[in-house]
Amino acid sequence: MAKEATVSFPTLAGRERAIPATKSLLPSLLVLHLLALLAAEGRKALPPAVIKEHLEQLAKLPKLMETQLPMWVEK
Repeated sequence: MAKEATVSFPTLAGRERAIPATKSLLPSLLVLHLLALLAAEGRKALPPAVIKEHLEQLAKLPKLMETQLPMWVEK
């Protein structure tokens, strides 16, 4: 699809290997969030400080997820 599209935004999430598409859903939601922030910035719908705060929170996600992963590993 990316080859046919005029514009694409690869998530680099890797290949989905299960029916529940969490591996593709979560990166897609992140991309939508980023696009919404870009649109808000372009329309001046949010102050720059609010957009910056959202981006800072998003940057913390990998570390937050890392702290949660041990709870999901079988003992």
